[in-house]
Parts: sequence; structure tokens; C-alpha cells
Amino acid sequence: MNAQTNPILRVSCLWVAAAACSATQATWIVTNLHPAGATSSRAFAVDGTHQVGDAQFGSSRRATLWAGSAASFVDLHPGGFTHSTAFAVYGGQQGGSTYSWPSERATLWSSTAASAVDMHPAYASSNNSVILGMGAGEQVGFADVGIRSHATLWAGTTASAVDLHPSDGVWSAAYGVWGGQQVGHYARISDGLHQASLWSGTAASIVVLNPAGSQNARAFGIQGGEQVGFAQLGGNEHAALWRGSASSFVDLHIAGKSYSHATGVYGGRQVGFTADHTGRQAALWDGTAASYFDLHSLPPSPYTWSEATGIYKDSTGTWISGWARIGSGNEEAFLWHEPVPEPATFAGLGLGVLTVLRRRRAKTRRASGSAHARPGPSRRTRQAGLARNSRRGMSRAATSTRGLGVLYLSLLALSGAVQAQIIYNPSNDSYYELVETAKSWNDSRADADARSYLGRAGHLATLTSADENAFVMANFSMPFRTWIGGWQPEGDSDVNAPWEWVTGESFTFTNWGPGEPNGGLSENHLDILFNGNWNDEAGWIDNYFLVEYSSAVPEPATAGILGAGFFLAAARRRKRG
Repeated sequence: MNAQTNPILRVSCLWVAAAACSATQATWIVTNLHPAGATSSRAFAVDGTHQVGDAQFGSSRRATLWAGSAASFVDLHPGGFTHSTAFAVYGGQQGGSTYSWPSERATLWSSTAASAVDMHPAYASSNNSVILGMGAGEQVGFADVGIRSHATLWAGTTASAVDLHPSDGVWSAAYGVWGGQQVGHYARISDGLHQASLWSGTAASIVVLNPAGSQNARAFGIQGGEQVGFAQLGGNEHAALWRGSASSFVDLHIAGKSYSHATGVYGGRQVGFTADHTGRQAALWDGTAASYFDLHSLPPSPYTWSEATGIYKDSTGTWISGWARIGSGNEEAFLWHEPVPEPATFAGLGLGVLTVLRRRRAKTRRASGSAHARPGPSRRTRQAGLARNSRRGMSRAATSTRGLGVLYLSLLALSGAVQAQIIYNPSNDSYYELVETAKSWNDSRADADARSYLGRAGHLATLTSADENAFVMANFSMPFRTWIGGWQPEGDSDVNAPWEWVTGESFTFTNWGPGEPNGGLSENHLDILFNGNWNDEAGWIDNYFLVEYSSAVPEPATAGILGAGFFLAAARRRKRG
């Protein structure tokens, strides 16, 4: 007897394969950011909808800000300087340098040329400094002390500059900052070899990331507990990924390439370039060498040279900054964008599959009733057949329901795949999401309350135990400040006034930082700092916020409605049978 595959199960498998293919082979949108009138341009960093770099106009290289298109070009170059470049962007500010012989000065902008602020540290005894990376409220780069560059950390002002230079270093530089940690490299006094470096706010906190067998390494980017750069292995530079220690090293190098660098990281994805005898090729990884994707091959290729310099990712897609040469031309700034398919896409595909399946089965029934009609069976034959058909019907119904279940669960899985990063804590059966949109405490609370996930209502996170506080810190790269769900409801900023959680849970566990709460400036709302300590803060300040999904409530999600429809259809078919 030939085995028959249930059509619902068969089509379900085809639908899952098609949806998975759609999810993994997303369309790339490539935008040339090169401004009109410029002879060359480069994009060095991206944050949200903004990109920064520089563009050459005549003999002057000018710091540049874009918002996703060449036409959005904003000239950040302040008057009185010969050259300027923006190397970093974060939260509406841009960092880089301005140059006029004989000095290069670290500069911070707020989206206009007129907003330029000189960030050169007072301790720097020479005239050279640069901002190379930015995070929430922090900037990193280097400042010359004497004739040597020293890795430097700022917190928004010249006076806040911290010298990160290690005691055994000839020179050093910091390239990236996130969640209170900084990455870069330094050259040792003893042998001049480069050491990929991870700091936590002080020179003494340095951790060397060079993996076993690598004497030269550098780190360029950091985000979400991951660091990227390169490590020299066997004479060649290999793109490198770390997670806080030398032993965590992951080799991203591609076989057949001469060398490779990883320059940026965000949301578990890494960018940089590979190189061979033809030049450099922009590259994307997802945590392993095997995940390598060749950005260089995307239209409008053929590029003769390309580099990916920065990356940003959220629930709607991935954005990558960089530059490329087309033909024999000069460098031109580029933006690569991979949008995430909307959940409605998968829902629509599922409905289409069911519609086709229903029509096909109806057509089959009509054909059976006409072309294959034959004399009816005797009463005894009908009675014998009823028992067989009853058993077969139960089997078919179970198989049909199983097929629909496969389709429904696959839909849920694929719909979930396009969500922002949401992390489950099994110890308290809660999910958490860090929303990287800066809002006041009240607006953050309203946004959190309007969210839901897997049938659970959202709210600002309530960290009611040391374990829960530690879980959040271990699983998210927290910015300098993040709103959570604690407040003084009566608006009293008195340090002795009671604090409450938005959920009404008992406010017994606390993790106040030194001297907190201090009740200053109407500080009656709670945020958690990058180091896990708590701080009372004025509610009007804009911060990222942490959402917790802890209480199960019915949710009319698209996938849920569709799934209910699937099973209702199955039930009706069984009833008609």
C-alpha cells in the first residue's frame, strides 16, 4: 500500500520552508550617500536613522551627517578649521575631530556645525586629540600626552576626561564604548606588540584580549557584551570576536582570504571587511566564520573596494555604514539596509496557503462527484463502510489537526523571529526587553504598558530581588541610565518617602548606588545604571527603558487569530465528516 502524505501537513511544510527562506534571504537596500559636489566621501558609523563620516569638497575634508540619503547631507564643519571628520554617532550627538595646523582637536557636535564643542582634555600636554567612538553619555578616543597618544574616556565634557593609558604602554587608543566598558588597543613598551584591550572606566581595569598564539591584536567595536577587532594568527590578521576575555575568542576569518578585520558589532552581528589580491570587500557575520555574508557583491556592484565600518540593529532591521569605490572612482559613502519582514507577511502567506488548499480540496470533491460516479453500495456494504470510515475519519482529523498545528506553531516561531531581542528568565517566568528609544519616565511607562508579548502584558521592569537585578545586568548591555518601574507616586522627592513598583509589588529589595537616593531636583523616579546600581532621577529626563512581560493576558495578535482560525476550520471539517 502506498503511504499518503496529508495535504495540510505537506503544504504546511512547504509554507514553513518558504517562510524560512523569506526570513533568511531578506532584500538588501543599498544607498549611495555621496553628497552632490563632493569628490569623495566616507561613512564611519551609524546609529538609528543617522550616519556620520566626512566628504571632500575642494581641498577641505568636512565632517558630515546623513539621515539615510545623499540628499539629507548636513555639513558639520565649523568655521576656522581646515579639515574635520565625524567618526561616531549616538543619540543625536556626533563625535570626531577638527583640524587646523598644527593641532587636531576632539570635537562633539549636536547635529549642526554651530554646535561644535572642543573636547580636548586639560591633561593632554600637546594639541592632538580625537573622539573615535560613542555610547550612552560617553565618548572614547585618544589624546596626546607629550608625543604619545593615550586612550581617553569622556562623559560629555572636557573636564570629565579620564586617561585609560596602561602603565606598560608606549601609546594607546580607544575605539568603542558601551555599557560602561571601552575597547581599543595599546603597544607595549617592552616589545611594541599591540594588545587588544577592554577597559571598565579606568586604566587599572584593563583586560588584554589577545588570544593564545596571537602577539598582535586590536579591538575596534563593542556592544551587547561582544567585542570585535582582529588578531594576528600565523602571520595573517584574522577578524576577531570576543565576549569579555581572551579565552572567548572566535575566529571570523574566511578561508581563501589574505586577511580580515571586524570593525563594528551590534545585536549579535558583526561587520568589517575581508581582503585578497583585488582589494578589500565589505563583510557581515552573525557570530561565526560560517555565517559570513559578502556585502561587496550587492548592487550597485562591481565595487573595486569596499569596507563596512559600523552597524546598528533593531526590531525593524539592520543598518551598516561604510564606503566603496565604484570602478576607478574615489571613495563614496554607502549605507546597506536589511529590513526585517513584517509579521503580517508571514500571516498573509499562511492565509494564502489555506485558501489554495481549501479550493483544491473543494475542486477534488466536485470532480469525484461527477467523473467517478458509480452505483450506490448495498445497505450492508454501507454499514460496514461506516465503521471503517469512522476510524479513518478520526485518523484523518488527527492528522489534519497535526498539520494545522505544525503550520500554526511555525507561524508563531517565525513571527517571533522578527521581534526585538526579548530574553526569558526561568527563575521568575518573566521576559525582558530593553527598548532603545529615549523617553521620559511617564512616556516610557505608557509605552511599556501598551506592549505585549506572547499574551503577556508589558510594564516597566520591577526588579524585586538581587537575582533578578543580576539577571538583567548579565543579559543586557545597559546604557548609562535606564528607566525601570519604581517611583514615589505622590511626587515627593524626600529621600524618606516610600517608593513603590508600578505593579504594586512589595518594594523591599533595593540596590541603591553610593549616596542614593538623594532626592535632588525632584528626583522621584527610578533608573538603573550601567553597573547595576540604582539611582533616583527626575522623571522628565529621557532615558532608554526596560520592559518586563510577566502577567499572562489574552492578546488578539495576528498569529493568534490566524491559529484559532486554523483549528476552527479543522473542527468544522471533522463535524461535516
